[in-house]
Formats: sequence, structure tokens, C-alpha cells
Amino acid sequence: MLKRLILFACLLASVSTASAADLFQKTLVVGSEENFPPFSIGSTDDTAGGFAVELWKEVAREAGLKYTMRVRPWGELLQDFRDGKVDVLINIATSDERHRYTDFSVPHVTVNGAIFVRTGDSSISSEADLAGKSIIVFKSDLAHEYAVSKGWQKQLVLVDDAREGLRLLSSGKHDAMLLSKLAGMQTLRELGIDNVRALGIKAGYAQKFTFGVHKGDSDLLAALNEGLALAKADGDYDKLYQKWFGVYETKEPTLIDMLKYLLPFALFVACLAAYFFYRRSCERKESEAALRESKLRLDTILDNVGAHIFIKDTDYRYTYVNRKVCELFGKPEEMIVGKTDAAFFSSESVEEIVLSDRPVLEEGLTVKREETDLAAENEQPHSYWTVKLPLRDRSGAIYGLCGISTDITELKLLEDEVKKKSAQLEEELAEREIAQETLQEQTMLLEEEVEERSRAEVALKKSEETVRHKLKAILEPEGDIGALELSDIIDSEMLQAMMEDFYRITGMLGAVLDVSGKVLVAVGWQDICTKFHRVHPEACKNCLESDTVLTEGVAAGTYKLYRCKNNMWDMVTPIEVGGKHLGNVFIGQFFYQDDPPDLEFFREQGRRYGFDEAQYLAALDRVPRFTREAADAGMKFYAELTKMVSTLSFTSIKLSRMLAERIHLEEQLRQSQKMEAVGQLAGGVAHDFNNILQVITGYGNMLMMKENLTTKQQEWVDHILSSAERAAQLTKGLLAFSRKQVICLEPVDLNEVIENFKKFILRVIGEDIHLKTVTYGDRLIVHADVGQLEQVLINLATNARDSMNKGGILTIETGLQTVDAPFDHEFGRAESGRYAVVTVSDSGSGMDEETRKRIFEPFYTTKEVGKGTGLGMAIVYGIIKQHSGIINVYSEPGHGTTFRIYLPVQEAERGGADPQVVPVQAPMGGSETILLAEDDAEVRKLAVSILSQYGYEVIQAVDGQDVVEKFAANREKIAMILMDMIMPKKNGKEAYEEISLLQPGVKVLYSSGYTADFIQNRGVSEEGIELVMKPVQPMELLRKVREMLDR
Repeated sequence: MLKRLILFACLLASVSTASAADLFQKTLVVGSEENFPPFSIGSTDDTAGGFAVELWKEVAREAGLKYTMRVRPWGELLQDFRDGKVDVLINIATSDERHRYTDFSVPHVTVNGAIFVRTGDSSISSEADLAGKSIIVFKSDLAHEYAVSKGWQKQLVLVDDAREGLRLLSSGKHDAMLLSKLAGMQTLRELGIDNVRALGIKAGYAQKFTFGVHKGDSDLLAALNEGLALAKADGDYDKLYQKWFGVYETKEPTLIDMLKYLLPFALFVACLAAYFFYRRSCERKESEAALRESKLRLDTILDNVGAHIFIKDTDYRYTYVNRKVCELFGKPEEMIVGKTDAAFFSSESVEEIVLSDRPVLEEGLTVKREETDLAAENEQPHSYWTVKLPLRDRSGAIYGLCGISTDITELKLLEDEVKKKSAQLEEELAEREIAQETLQEQTMLLEEEVEERSRAEVALKKSEETVRHKLKAILEPEGDIGALELSDIIDSEMLQAMMEDFYRITGMLGAVLDVSGKVLVAVGWQDICTKFHRVHPEACKNCLESDTVLTEGVAAGTYKLYRCKNNMWDMVTPIEVGGKHLGNVFIGQFFYQDDPPDLEFFREQGRRYGFDEAQYLAALDRVPRFTREAADAGMKFYAELTKMVSTLSFTSIKLSRMLAERIHLEEQLRQSQKMEAVGQLAGGVAHDFNNILQVITGYGNMLMMKENLTTKQQEWVDHILSSAERAAQLTKGLLAFSRKQVICLEPVDLNEVIENFKKFILRVIGEDIHLKTVTYGDRLIVHADVGQLEQVLINLATNARDSMNKGGILTIETGLQTVDAPFDHEFGRAESGRYAVVTVSDSGSGMDEETRKRIFEPFYTTKEVGKGTGLGMAIVYGIIKQHSGIINVYSEPGHGTTFRIYLPVQEAERGGADPQVVPVQAPMGGSETILLAEDDAEVRKLAVSILSQYGYEVIQAVDGQDVVEKFAANREKIAMILMDMIMPKKNGKEAYEEISLLQPGVKVLYSSGYTADFIQNRGVSEEGIELVMKPVQPMELLRKVREMLDR
């Protein structure tokens, strides 16, 4: 039998364990009522909150349960629970009817029902008054069940939640609502309803809210009860309760609650009293022992401190002395205490001691002094440093003094010795100082010289900058005279002498001031100004106002008479130079003889400014008095004087500008001649150089057309053509620099030029330099030769690369800028209009101001010999000028360099359709006969090879005379002439003129490697001729020949 019971118990344990394991693995569906505060708030699963929700989370955490939250109206939620769709209801009140299908946990809150009515409604004051009334209840709520049990079913109005019911009641509909008091109060608060209240009586039902599970789910119920008990035990329940119900409910403490706290407290107080009684007894004994020990320790310290320490009472009797005092007096302590100083010192010493004790005992002062001869009369006098301080009781009353006296006799003797040695040392130092004076003086002179030189350098730099601006204003035709100061123009010394002579003759004062009020010349100034008016800040402010503001609007050559705020007369006449008001001449303050000054006014003014009245009035007496005729004559004289100064000053400036302009024009002429010489040099080498390139590029292109070349051979030919193209660009750059190259201007998008040329720039600058391009958001259409613009970019990129030998950043940026008015700048003149701007910046070493100014000069370079020709930047400058553009450069040593190129925008083209690109057609051959005239054998051989390869018959001529003779002999079959423009014996124009006599209208295509201006100067070209410039690509030559033949 026992074995069977054991087996049954094991099976039951295993089943329970398995059931519990399933419970912890299962995800429970937990139902929370919609909007039933403070138990549950929120209307969606994600916004669920409130007391019951937070309590459930704590319980589930304690029990280790998994769950999902479902928020629904109460009626729908209760039905889902009964249908098995919800596992747990977290806020269900117990009732007999619900016991049929629900197992309840222990209650977590018990709340009383309440009757809610409108404020001011006195018809309902008890539950009995609800009979026959229209009552609102929460559907399926315990209040609903209670109302049905009371027989009020016919008068009930059912709502889905508390919010709906309280809103109906507040709006005046129905008579009352049955609802738990806590839920009702919270809902009223959330809705802001203030015309509904809860009656002070309790309804006949109370709600015990629990966690509800399905009938028979004992494992889950046990887990919930355990979790609820743990939540209460660790205090989480009380925190949640206080959080959600503390503002609505005051928990009345019961007797058991009070005893639970009072009994331990009473026991604690009794124990504490016993403990303190025992401890106080022990502490008293310990204190007495400690006091004795402390006194012994204090006596030991005071006896061995090395100073004389004593205490006296208010009657000057000793009440305590330490061992050092006893030794000093030669008596034990008991023979000293209770006695005054009269028992130990002479009467003179006692009187001195009492005088030092009295301020301490009577006034509470601390006295520090040196005392002597505190020993007996027949002993060696000693010196002491004594400090005496008052002793006070708790009330602050003085009951004695404490004195601390230190024997400083040895210190005094040592001090005397130190003084003697110090005197000796001072004598030695004095001798050394005499020896060092010369060195110090020399050092000071050197320091002053260095400081003076530093100040001079700073002043020189500042002066140079100021002079530069002022010279610009004086010498440049468009210079602003307003940037000058009056002191820059007038001869102050000459005016001073002239005005002093006038003052000696007439007694008339005078002063010249600039427009800021600065005095440049002053003659006969009165001390009423120098000692009074211009010394006081407010009075000086009035003077400056008179000197500047009151003088405005006076025409040149005239004067203005006015009365200053200080009641004295003054006159001003302006100095104008080139229409700019730069200063004024004043006659100086005076009085009219027939208009004496108001002395009371000046007395008041002196008091206001704090002047000494007698001195001020004495200075007033010294102010000049003039007759009206004399004053008018003086004013007219100064008006004429200023007019003469203004005219002469402007004449000097105009003369200076004329001289500066002449110097500038001469410099421009020299520069032009230099450029012309370089241009002639470029033209002289262009022909031969282009002939050589013609041969290289021609044969290279013919090789490239061969189909049987290997990949490696094609690479070699590509390198040959690339180098030849670079050489051709160099020639074009030279010609562009001299502004004699024929360029092909067409509408191009500047942004596209930059983007298409990026790969080539990357090959130029290398891998250690980062290229950054920033293009303008809109298209920038300019009339330009793309090849020339690419040459500019290559030259600027090369310069940037050379300045960043350790790597860096090269930035190319495009933009748009409007110039409102024409202006001259350092490297040219900018007309008004819209410009496309290309900015090329590097982070390299930069350049100094001298290099920056000469950067575009031909043959100027800062590179090592063999690493630069000095033509790169000159070529850039020439190309930009040919494009009617301007270029500026900004740089500082160590801060990189920035070039800005401005090219005129083609407004009609900007933003329109893309420039038309004419597709290049493959050249066609022919069977016609062509007369080829070329003096260079290699070029001639190449041209014959190209033309013959495409089917043409070629007759060769070696000079101008030869081409005429060959044409005369073969004119019946010659279809056109391909002829060099410059040849021996006869040039192309001369040869063609003779051929035209033989056969007018014959077709001719010229070629040349000379510059356009060279051809023009030789008189061998005219308008309308067909000309191809060497070096010409084979395909381009064939296309041009075919085009001529087909006309």
C-alpha cells in the first residue's frame, strides 16, 4: 500500500511539473479594459497603461510568464474571455454569476461603488432616491449586475465605458450613474468635467478587483497569486498603489496598523532610553578620566612649548603660569598665582606692563609688542615678543587675558650681527654696482636701440601701406581724393608762417583743422580754449561739434559766421580739393566790441564744468574784441586764402596724375615692344617647327590606319601622336601668347570642357595630388577655342603640381559673376557684363608679392635651370586675352595660389540648346589630278603619299616658280592646286596670280606653318582664300581637298 501511495505522489508531481513547464512556455493573451482609469488607460494594445496593467507586468515578471496584451471594451473583452480567446482578465470584479466560469486570484484592490450626479442636483441624496430615476451603468460591469438585482433594469441606460456615461450625465441627460468611485474620479479629471460629483454615501455594492483565469486553471491561478504576493512583499505593490490611487484615496490606519508600528517603536524607545542612561554613566566616567588626561597633556605641552604662558584675571592677578614663567621668576607656581606683577618687577616695569594689559582687559583688543627687562632689576635685561589676547565667557564678557611671551634676546643679537654683515655686503654690492653701471647703461642703450628699430619697422610698414593708398589716390586718374587727409596735401609750415604774419598785423586768430577736428595749424589760440574748453570732455565735445557739424554745407570760397555754444563768435571757410571737403579754416573765437559778453552766462558755464571762476573769467577777458569791419575783413581774407590753397592743391594733384599717367604709358609701350619681340620670335620658328610636326603626325596617322599593327605597335604609334599633339599645342600656345594665332571660336559649355579634360589633368599632376572639381549648376556657354582652353588648364595644373612636391589638393571650380561697372585691375581692364569664372586653386607653397606681380612676364621663372622656360604663364595670359577675358592671381607664401579666369558669357547661347556638333564624315578619295607645291621635301613626300593612297594623281612642284611652270605644262588635267603659302622664288600669292593669267578661276588650297600676322605682313594673303594651318591631320587634309573639288 505504501508503495502505491509513493508511486501516486510521483506521478502527481510529474504531471504538475509538466503542466507548470507548459504554462511558462505558453504566451498568454491578457485582456485589459479600454479606458477604465485608473485601473486601465489607453484604447490600443500598444498604449495600455494604468494600475492593473502595471501590476500585471510586475506579477508576470515575478512569475516568469510570457504574454501579449489585448485592449478592448469591457463587454467585448468579457465575451472573448468566455469564448476562450483571452486567457487572463487583469481587472475583473468578483460576483456570484462570474464564479460559474471564472477562478479569481486574491483581490488586488477593493473599491466601493459610488453614485455620480450633476452638481446642484439635490433630488438624489441616497440610494433610495434612485427609484424611478434614469440611471447610467457600464455594460457588463458589477454596477450593472447590482442595478439589475435591485430591480432597476427598465430604468437603466447602458454605455460601453465610463467616459461615455459621464459625458452623457454632464450634458444634462439622465439622472445619475453607478460607477466605482476611483474610476469615476479619474475619468472626470481626465475629461475636465467639473459639473458632476460623487455623493458622500457608499453605494450598496463593492468591487473586489482580481486577476481572473478560466475555471479550473489552477496552475496559472497559483502562479498569479504567488506573483501578487511577491509584488506586495517587495514593496512594488505599495508604490503602484500610491502612484495611481494616492491622489484619490486616504488609507485610514487601523488599530492593528498602528500597533504594528507603535509597539516596535515603544520597545525601541525603551531600549534606547536604557542604552543612553547606561552610556551616559559610562561617558561621565570616561569624560572625567579624559579630562584629567587632557589637563595633564595640556600642562605638559604648555610647560614644554618654549614660551612664557600666563593667564591674568581682571584684577591683573596671575591665575595660571607655565613652567617657563616659574623658571623666569625663580619661584614655584603656587607662589606666583594670586599675585600681581608688583611682586616681581620694578615699579617702572609694572607701569609699562599695566599699560599694555589695560586695552586687552577693558577694550577686548589683542596687543602685540616687544618688551624688555621683564626679569628682576639685578639680572641681565632680556627682550621678549609678547602677544596678549582677551578671554571671554559664553556671554561674551571678558574675564581675563592670556599672554604668550617669547624670548627673542638671541634673535636680537643675531639680528645685530646680520645688520653688520648686511652693511658690509651692501658696501661690496655698491662697489659691484658701480662696476656694473657701465654694462647696464650699454645694455639699456642696446635694448632701446632694438626697441626703437622695431617700432621704426612697424611704423615703416604702416607708413608704406598708408603712403601706397595715398599715392594711389593722388596719382591714379580715378583715384579718390576723399581717401586723402588734409595733411597729405597742404603745406602746413607755409600756412603757419602766412597766418602768423596776418596775426601780427591784425590780431586775428586762425586755425586749420581737418574734417575730423584734428588741428593742423593754430595761430594765437587763447588759453580759454587750451586751458578750459578743450580740456573738459563735455566742453571739448561742443568744440568738436562746432569744428565739424556746424561747418557743413558752406560753399567753397565763402565763409560762415556762427555763434558757438560757449557764446563766442567764430567763422569757418572750407578747404575743398577736387570737389572733396577735406578741412576748414577758422578765424578763432572772438567778441564784437559793440556786443560785450554775458558774464553771468560764463559764470554759470564755469560752475557747470567745474572751472575756477576767477581764472576762467580772467581768460575770458583775454579773448580778442574786434570791430565788425575788422572781423569782416579778416573773414574775407581767410576765405580767399582757403580758395587759393584749394585751387593750388588740386592743380598739384592733376599735374602729378598727368606725370604718373605718362610714366604708365611709357611702361606699357616697353611691355608692348617686349611682347612684339617675343611674337616675332614665335613667328620665326613656327614654320619650320610646324613642317616637322606635319611629317610626324602625318606618318603617325597613316600607321594608325594600318590594320595589321599589333597592340604594342598601336601603343607606340599612339605615344608618337600624343607627343606630337602636345608639341603642336606648345606651338599654338606660343602663338597665342603673342596673340597672333588664328583661333577657332565656337560656343562651348565651360563645364563640359572641364569634365572632359579631367583625365588628362590627372595624368599631368600625378597620384599624390588630389583633383577636386566643382562645376556651376547651370551651363556656362562661352565663345572659345577648346584646344586653347585646355592648354590654359594644362599650364596651370603643371604649375600647381610643381608647387606641391609633397602632394596636396588641386581644385578647379566654375561659377558665374556679374560685373556691374567697368574697372581697371592689376592685369587688365574688366568691362561690365556677365562672366563665366574658372577658379584654379592649389595648396602648394604659394609665392611672394614680387613673384606674383611678375608671374605673367615672358621668360620669368623661379624654377631651376632646365625645369622651366618662363613662357607657361605668359602663354596662359595671351590665350585669355585672345578670348577677351581677364585673369587674376592671389597668393601668399605658405598659403597656396589661386588663379581666377573671367570669360564673357554668351547670353544668347546660355541656357539654350546644346552647341551643334557636325559629325565628321570619313574622307572620300578621287581620281583627279592635283598639283602639289611644297618646298619642304619631307612634307611634300608625305602629302604625295596621302593623296596617292586615296586615288589622286599628284604632280609635284618644289617652289613658286616651279608650280607655275608645272601648271602651264599640265593645265588641261590639273583639277586643283595644293600650295604652300610661303615658298622660295615666288610665294603662294605671286604664283597664283601668274597661274590665274593662264587659267582664271583655278581651284587652290593654301597651307602654311607661319603665324597669321606673319603671312599678313608679307602681303601674301587676302580675304576669302582657303587656308589650312600646319600641322594638319591626314583625314582633315583629304576632307578639305574633297570639299574643294566638289564645289
